[in-house]
Amino acid sequence: MKKKTILTVLSFILVVVASIAGTMAYLTDSESVANTFTVGQVDIVLDETDVDENGKEIVGSDRVKENEYHLIPGQTYTKDPTITVQPNSEESYIRMIMTVHNASAVQTIIDNHHLVDFSELIGGWNKETWVYEGFSEDTTANTISFEFRYKVPVGAENTAEELPALFETLIVPSGVNGTELKNLYDPNGDANYEDGFKMVIVGHAIQEAGFADADAAWAAFDEQMGVTEP
Repeated sequence: MKKKTILTVLSFILVVVASIAGTMAYLTDSESVANTFTVGQVDIVLDETDVDENGKEIVGSDRVKENEYHLIPGQTYTKDPTITVQPNSEESYIRMIMTVHNASAVQTIIDNHHLVDFSELIGGWNKETWVYEGFSEDTTANTISFEFRYKVPVGAENTAEELPALFETLIVPSGVNGTELKNLYDPNGDANYEDGFKMVIVGHAIQEAGFADADAAWAAFDEQMGVTEP
């Protein structure tokens, strides 16, 4: 019954409009408003140069998500984690979280060789571009995580925008000995290399719109995604 009533009213209105249009021939007007809605997106890709086990670039190879390295004291290895903001992405805050596994063995090397901190194991870090925000430790997992935020929000229109790499190289201090390296790879002496040294880097992005600042945005991101803040 309700549907029938609505149809009747619409029919009546159409009749009236037709009647007025006929009476006011040539003095007519028409306008409409069309609302088009599109869905925004945030889309990033994180990758790095494809290298051989000695950290040398494999020329002609596509960028990759993972590399394996054969570490030797005094050597420097190509490692350049890079975020590319994909086309049509909204203005967003960008960050990377770098997690070092078997952190206690790495810390031992830092202490034994009088290094300042973990930053001396990476080269080419631009502190002005990727701003260090702090770290967190998980003693149970034996990991330490570092947070780096890109200096400004970034969006992309028709083409992707590649950001500068977080850093460019991984450095093994020249004085590191065989025992220290073995403890990096096999800390428990059980040939279970899953417990050994790894450097895992993840990229995060969250829209800029709707947040007072980056701190508020990342707090919301961490709450939604269940991320433990560094």
